[in-house]
Amino acid sequence: MNEMLVKNFDKGETRMKKMLLITTLVMVLVLAFAAPAFAKYAGYSASTQYVPWAEAQSMASLNADAALMARGPHAGYATTTIKCAVCHSVHRGGSDLLNEGAACAYCHTNDYYGGGAVASNLISWSGGGPHNSRCVNDDCHGGPHGVGASTYDGPASKLITAKGDAELEELATANGVATSEFATWSATTRVLATAGVCQRAGCHSNSMMGVVTSGAETTVTVGVDKKVTGHRVIAAATTSWNADSSFSSTKTNLTIAYKPVEYCNSCHALKDDNNAGKAAFPHSINGVVDSAAKADGTWRVAVWLTAAPNSDTTATAVGPYNQYVVTPRGNPVNDISSAAGSTILDGQCLKCHRSSTAGLGITY
Repeated sequence: MNEMLVKNFDKGETRMKKMLLITTLVMVLVLAFAAPAFAKYAGYSASTQYVPWAEAQSMASLNADAALMARGPHAGYATTTIKCAVCHSVHRGGSDLLNEGAACAYCHTNDYYGGGAVASNLISWSGGGPHNSRCVNDDCHGGPHGVGASTYDGPASKLITAKGDAELEELATANGVATSEFATWSATTRVLATAGVCQRAGCHSNSMMGVVTSGAETTVTVGVDKKVTGHRVIAAATTSWNADSSFSSTKTNLTIAYKPVEYCNSCHALKDDNNAGKAAFPHSINGVVDSAAKADGTWRVAVWLTAAPNSDTTATAVGPYNQYVVTPRGNPVNDISSAAGSTILDGQCLKCHRSSTAGLGITY
């Protein structure tokens, strides 16, 4: 009898130990998963946002609203997306409950919380210029939550203002491009949406900036109505120009360009060393440093333009059209390989339309 009691007691003790072990393991697992989340979002640190956008994308990438996350932080809000907390803080925000009390500058300058921009495009228009502060009043972009943005999904994904939509549709017709193209942010959408905003009435009107199809025209009014075209903004560097004799030149099958054109910044080519060498156009201009182009940040480069004697030579930043200088800024006298001084310098054309041995003025 005593032996049976001892055995039953041993079994009960074993079961109790197993239960205690299982309970302990469960508690450890709960704490292991809960603790990091609690610690991570308990508050700010000196170098990290409350919820960095890259992390927000990662956390929400597998939920039912993943497609909405792909639309960026400025649109596509739903129950399980993670966007509001990237810019706003309920208890520690500044103006409008914005983190650090800033708007566009919070992510789009090098001065965001903790230092170092988190966006691919930086803004440095402060201090003057026709584009100064226009990112927030619908002139170029809609509001930060997508209100006022283009009715087309492609431009809207970049908050491009709806004020350019009418011009965008006209450019689509002129270039033979279906408006369905604007459902995505394709290379064509990028060019025509940018042009639509830039050349609309009140801005760079009476210009043809959006040309993706050779010969595309628009009507401008300079005293009288007139049809004009412009330089193609997307074009490969080929060896078969005028192969079909569609141009009036008697020359055929020529190489007339030695570099392709991919976007506006192929000509407006200033880069920004403070933004990992990305194109400065169209958001950064005051104090931009492009060491390769000899722009040291102490003077303002004319509309991001660069010039060179040919496609094989590094181009140099140029100054305003009415400030032509014989001695290029920071360069030896008569150094034509780095002339810097005017927006009408031939070097802006030669940097693509001539090589060191052929091209404009040499073989055609």
